[in-house]
Amino acid sequence: MAAWDKAAVALGIPEMLLMENAARAAACVLFETFGPVAGRHVLLFMGAGNNGGDAACLARHLRDAGAETLVLHTRPLGHYRGITAQHLRLARRCGVTFLPAAAWPARFGNSLWQRPDVVVDGLIGTGFSGLLRDPEAGLVEQINQLGRRAYILALDIPSGLDGMTGHPSPVAVRATATACFAAAKPGLVVPEAAPYTGCLHVRDIGLPRLVRESLPPSFRLIEADLLRCLPEPGAL
Repeated sequence: MAAWDKAAVALGIPEMLLMENAARAAACVLFETFGPVAGRHVLLFMGAGNNGGDAACLARHLRDAGAETLVLHTRPLGHYRGITAQHLRLARRCGVTFLPAAAWPARFGNSLWQRPDVVVDGLIGTGFSGLLRDPEAGLVEQINQLGRRAYILALDIPSGLDGMTGHPSPVAVRATATACFAAAKPGLVVPEAAPYTGCLHVRDIGLPRLVRESLPPSFRLIEADLLRCLPEPGAL
């Protein structure tokens, strides 16, 4: 995916547009699986990298669709860089509210933000490896607690899930659905990942065919067309 993104940008597709497309794709997954968001409370968790940028951009689209949105960011707003910072500033100009994650939930007492209708996981993307540590590990636990009542949408991959093995490290978000961008990552399709990914939706974000064909995937899912290449059981 990193190579596809880099090659698409080299062709002339703005990186900010790819993030915009990803956020729109995630919004479509939410509308199709959850339903209308007008008047609903949507709590979005924004990490430090591009996954956080997806969350900020998505918050703008959901606010435009009539949702009450609140973005909880894990880093000071001035520390965000690149396209994530650009989408953050655009979302703020469009009226999206941002709050440090450390200030929630104490800041809201017994308000509706303690019981959101939808929670969006934009903490950590597919580049994560190793062990998840605080504050992100604690936020993952909070998201899972909210998931007892709320619909949880993970952006690209549930935070804390290893994109290669599909195992939590050591905890991971248990999503209702995952909006995966461009192609499914190996760890999302193994059986062990199912309790974390929920319903997996792979959505196009506008990467050119030239890019995808010039940089073929390292893994392929065994489907019917590949099974036809194998001999029938007992034929050997």
